[in-house]
Amino acid sequence: MIGIKSVEDQAIVSVSLYKIEKYAYVSHYERRTEFAYALAAAVAVALARHSSNIITDSALAYTEEFSQSPDEFAQAVKVEGTYDSISEAGEAFVAKFNSRKKTSTYE
Repeated sequence: MIGIKSVEDQAIVSVSLYKIEKYAYVSHYERRTEFAYALAAAVAVALARHSSNIITDSALAYTEEFSQSPDEFAQAVKVEGTYDSISEAGEAFVAKFNSRKKTSTYE
């Protein structure tokens, strides 16, 4: 588990490695805050870059692509702008996906 607690928010992300299937599974842990969603995406990008692998978003929770490179994933989840707080940035991060889901055919 990876945990980060700031003054305004907290996030815990669980990383499980499955040697037989040869993949790492990144998930939110218990309390799912906007910050936790952003942290999970960042951890997935870091692990995929380090291992030279792709990111698979089987639930299509972050993007509309099932599998993509870490750089493609990072670009797809990137939120433009500068924010005054982690909470504000996390809210913008999640809002981006909520607006995509409302217009998506994957609902």
